[in-house]
Amino acid sequence: MYDADQSIQQSIRELGGTYRRYSDDILLIVPNGRGAEAESVVKIELGKIRLQVNSAKTVRCRFLRKEGSLRSFSVDENFIVQDPSSTSYLGLTFDGRNMRVRDSTIARFMIKANRAIDRARIAAAARGESQLKKRQLYARLTSLGYGTAYGDAVYDQSNQVLPKGAPRLGFFKYLQLAAKVTNSDAIRTQIRQIENQVFREIDRAEKRLEKHTASG
Repeated sequence: MYDADQSIQQSIRELGGTYRRYSDDILLIVPNGRGAEAESVVKIELGKIRLQVNSAKTVRCRFLRKEGSLRSFSVDENFIVQDPSSTSYLGLTFDGRNMRVRDSTIARFMIKANRAIDRARIAAAARGESQLKKRQLYARLTSLGYGTAYGDAVYDQSNQVLPKGAPRLGFFKYLQLAAKVTNSDAIRTQIRQIENQVFREIDRAEKRLEKHTASG
Protein backbone atom coordinates (compact mmCIF):
# COMPACT_ATOMS: atom_id res chain seq x y z
CA MET A 1 0.00 0.00 0.00
CA TYR A 2 2.95 2.30 0.61
CA ASP A 3 3.90 2.33 -3.08
CA ALA A 4 0.29 3.07 -4.04
CA ASP A 5 0.18 5.92 -1.53
CA GLN A 6 3.35 7.42 -2.95
CA SER A 7 2.09 7.18 -6.52
CA ILE A 8 -1.33 8.63 -5.69
CA GLN A 9 0.21 11.44 -3.67
CA GLN A 10 2.50 12.41 -6.53
CA SER A 11 -0.32 12.36 -9.09
CA ILE A 12 -2.69 14.38 -6.90
CA ARG A 13 0.08 16.88 -6.20
CA GLU A 14 0.55 17.31 -9.95
CA LEU A 15 -3.16 18.13 -10.18
CA GLY A 16 -2.60 20.87 -7.61
CA GLY A 17 -4.26 18.93 -4.83
CA THR A 18 -3.70 17.08 -1.56
CA TYR A 19 -4.02 13.38 -0.74
CA ARG A 20 -4.59 11.96 2.75
CA ARG A 21 -5.31 8.40 3.85
CA TYR A 22 -5.93 6.90 7.28
CA SER A 23 -6.63 3.16 7.17
CA ASP A 24 -9.41 2.83 4.58
CA ASP A 25 -10.52 6.48 4.74
CA ILE A 26 -9.20 8.56 1.84
CA LEU A 27 -9.47 12.33 1.44
CA LEU A 28 -8.76 14.12 -1.84
CA ILE A 29 -8.69 17.91 -2.09
CA VAL A 30 -8.25 19.16 -5.65
CA PRO A 31 -8.97 22.34 -7.63
CA ASN A 32 -12.37 22.76 -9.25
CA GLY A 33 -12.61 20.68 -12.42
CA ARG A 34 -10.00 18.09 -11.42
CA GLY A 35 -12.25 15.81 -9.36
CA ALA A 36 -12.84 13.17 -12.04
CA GLU A 37 -9.11 12.94 -12.78
CA ALA A 38 -8.32 12.58 -9.09
CA GLU A 39 -10.85 9.78 -8.64
CA SER A 40 -9.49 8.00 -11.69
CA VAL A 41 -5.94 8.14 -10.29
CA VAL A 42 -7.03 6.51 -7.04
CA LYS A 43 -9.04 3.78 -8.75
CA ILE A 44 -6.18 2.91 -11.12
CA GLU A 45 -3.52 2.76 -8.40
CA LEU A 46 -5.70 0.77 -6.02
CA GLY A 47 -6.60 -1.58 -8.86
CA LYS A 48 -2.91 -2.39 -9.28
CA ILE A 49 -2.89 -3.89 -5.78
CA ARG A 50 -6.30 -5.52 -6.20
CA LEU A 51 -8.25 -3.04 -4.11
CA GLN A 52 -11.42 -1.17 -5.07
CA VAL A 53 -13.03 2.10 -4.09
CA ASN A 54 -16.38 1.60 -2.36
CA SER A 55 -18.65 3.71 -4.57
CA ALA A 56 -21.48 3.53 -2.04
CA LYS A 57 -19.32 5.33 0.52
CA THR A 58 -17.77 7.85 -1.85
CA VAL A 59 -18.81 11.41 -0.96
CA ARG A 60 -18.10 14.36 -3.25
CA CYS A 61 -18.27 17.99 -2.15
CA ARG A 62 -17.45 21.34 -3.68
CA PHE A 63 -16.55 24.48 -1.76
CA LEU A 64 -18.07 27.67 -3.15
CA ARG A 65 -18.39 31.22 -1.91
CA LYS A 66 -21.99 32.20 -1.33
CA GLU A 67 -22.85 35.67 -0.04
CA GLY A 68 -19.25 36.22 0.97
CA SER A 69 -18.92 32.97 2.94
CA LEU A 70 -17.27 29.69 2.03
CA ARG A 71 -19.82 26.87 1.92
CA SER A 72 -19.67 23.13 1.26
CA PHE A 73 -22.09 21.59 -1.26
CA SER A 74 -22.63 17.98 -2.24
CA VAL A 75 -22.04 17.08 -5.88
CA ASP A 76 -23.27 14.03 -7.79
CA GLU A 77 -21.13 11.53 -9.70
CA ASN A 78 -21.08 13.95 -12.63
CA PHE A 79 -19.85 16.71 -10.29
CA ILE A 80 -23.06 18.72 -10.61
CA VAL A 81 -23.58 20.85 -7.49
CA GLN A 82 -26.52 19.79 -5.32
CA ASP A 83 -27.52 20.93 -1.81
CA PRO A 84 -25.40 22.32 1.04
CA SER A 85 -23.65 19.42 2.76
CA SER A 86 -20.80 19.18 5.25
CA THR A 87 -17.60 17.36 4.37
CA SER A 88 -16.67 14.57 6.80
CA TYR A 89 -13.32 12.97 7.53
CA LEU A 90 -11.98 11.07 10.56
CA GLY A 91 -14.90 11.95 12.82
CA LEU A 92 -14.97 15.65 11.95
CA THR A 93 -17.25 17.67 9.68
CA PHE A 94 -16.58 20.96 7.89
CA ASP A 95 -19.31 23.03 6.27
CA GLY A 96 -17.00 25.72 4.90
CA ARG A 97 -17.26 27.83 8.03
CA ASN A 98 -17.18 25.60 11.10
CA MET A 99 -15.33 22.44 12.06
CA ARG A 100 -17.33 20.12 14.30
CA VAL A 101 -17.25 16.61 15.69
CA ARG A 102 -19.74 14.40 13.86
CA ASP A 103 -23.15 14.03 15.50
CA SER A 104 -22.94 10.24 15.19
CA THR A 105 -19.65 10.26 17.13
CA ILE A 106 -21.24 12.25 19.95
CA ALA A 107 -24.33 10.02 19.93
CA ARG A 108 -22.18 6.90 20.37
CA PHE A 109 -20.38 8.50 23.30
CA MET A 110 -23.64 9.48 25.01
CA ILE A 111 -24.97 5.93 24.67
CA LYS A 112 -21.84 4.62 26.40
CA ALA A 113 -21.99 7.41 29.00
CA ASN A 114 -25.60 6.65 29.89
CA ARG A 115 -24.79 2.96 30.23
CA ALA A 116 -21.88 3.74 32.56
CA ILE A 117 -24.04 6.06 34.67
CA ASP A 118 -26.82 3.47 34.84
CA ARG A 119 -24.38 0.75 35.91
CA ALA A 120 -23.09 3.05 38.66
CA ARG A 121 -26.65 3.70 39.84
CA ILE A 122 -27.54 -0.01 39.91
CA ALA A 123 -24.32 -0.84 41.78
CA ALA A 124 -24.98 1.88 44.36
CA ALA A 125 -28.56 0.66 44.85
CA ALA A 126 -27.28 -2.89 45.40
CA ARG A 127 -24.99 -1.56 48.14
CA GLY A 128 -27.86 0.33 49.74
CA GLU A 129 -26.23 3.69 49.10
CA SER A 130 -28.14 6.88 48.33
CA GLN A 131 -25.39 8.59 46.34
CA LEU A 132 -23.42 7.65 43.25
CA LYS A 133 -19.68 7.18 43.31
CA LYS A 134 -19.20 10.13 40.99
CA ARG A 135 -15.42 10.43 41.11
CA GLN A 136 -14.69 7.99 38.29
CA LEU A 137 -17.79 9.02 36.34
CA TYR A 138 -16.54 12.61 36.29
CA ALA A 139 -13.03 11.46 35.43
CA ARG A 140 -14.12 9.27 32.56
CA LEU A 141 -17.13 11.11 31.18
CA THR A 142 -16.21 14.80 31.51
CA SER A 143 -13.24 17.08 30.87
CA LEU A 144 -12.36 17.10 34.59
CA GLY A 145 -10.16 14.06 34.13
CA TYR A 146 -7.85 13.11 36.98
CA GLY A 147 -5.99 15.55 39.13
CA THR A 148 -5.78 17.29 42.48
CA ALA A 149 -9.56 17.59 42.71
CA TYR A 150 -9.59 13.82 43.25
CA GLY A 151 -6.65 13.67 45.67
CA ASP A 152 -2.90 13.51 45.33
CA ALA A 153 -1.39 11.00 42.92
CA VAL A 154 -4.71 9.83 41.53
CA TYR A 155 -3.22 10.28 38.09
CA ASP A 156 0.50 10.71 37.53
CA GLN A 157 0.57 13.20 34.67
CA SER A 158 4.37 12.95 34.36
CA ASN A 159 4.57 9.37 33.13
CA GLN A 160 0.97 8.90 31.96
CA VAL A 161 0.42 5.95 34.31
CA LEU A 162 -3.16 5.30 35.37
CA PRO A 163 -3.87 3.88 38.84
CA LYS A 164 -5.16 0.32 38.99
CA GLY A 165 -8.88 0.21 38.26
CA ALA A 166 -9.07 3.83 37.13
CA PRO A 167 -11.08 4.53 33.97
CA ARG A 168 -9.08 5.55 30.93
CA LEU A 169 -9.15 9.12 29.75
CA GLY A 170 -10.82 9.05 26.38
CA PHE A 171 -13.46 11.02 24.56
CA PHE A 172 -12.86 14.44 26.07
CA LYS A 173 -9.13 14.17 25.49
CA TYR A 174 -9.99 13.53 21.85
CA LEU A 175 -12.37 16.51 21.76
CA GLN A 176 -9.86 18.83 23.39
CA LEU A 177 -7.13 17.75 20.99
CA ALA A 178 -9.48 18.24 18.02
CA ALA A 179 -10.40 21.74 19.25
CA LYS A 180 -6.72 22.62 19.73
CA VAL A 181 -5.54 21.29 16.35
CA THR A 182 -8.42 22.86 14.39
CA ASN A 183 -8.76 25.97 16.61
CA SER A 184 -12.50 25.42 16.37
CA ASP A 185 -14.85 27.43 18.59
CA ALA A 186 -17.66 25.16 17.38
CA ILE A 187 -15.94 22.10 18.89
CA ARG A 188 -15.33 23.99 22.14
CA THR A 189 -19.06 24.72 22.23
CA GLN A 190 -19.78 21.04 21.62
CA ILE A 191 -17.52 20.13 24.55
CA ARG A 192 -19.53 22.38 26.89
CA GLN A 193 -22.84 21.04 25.59
CA ILE A 194 -21.83 17.38 25.91
CA GLU A 195 -20.38 17.91 29.37
CA ASN A 196 -23.52 19.68 30.58
CA GLN A 197 -25.59 16.81 29.25
CA VAL A 198 -23.42 14.29 31.14
CA PHE A 199 -23.79 16.31 34.36
CA ARG A 200 -27.58 16.34 33.89
CA GLU A 201 -27.65 12.57 33.35
CA ILE A 202 -25.55 11.97 36.47
CA ASP A 203 -27.81 14.29 38.49
CA ARG A 204 -30.91 12.55 37.15
CA ALA A 205 -29.49 9.12 38.03
CA GLU A 206 -28.62 10.24 41.56
CA LYS A 207 -32.14 11.57 42.12
CA ARG A 208 -33.53 8.21 40.99
CA LEU A 209 -31.15 6.49 43.40
CA GLU A 210 -32.19 8.72 46.30
CA LYS A 211 -35.85 8.06 45.55
CA HIS A 212 -35.21 4.30 45.39
CA THR A 213 -33.31 4.34 48.69
CA ALA A 214 -36.00 6.40 50.42
CA SER A 215 -38.78 4.08 49.24
CA GLY A 216 -36.79 0.98 50.24
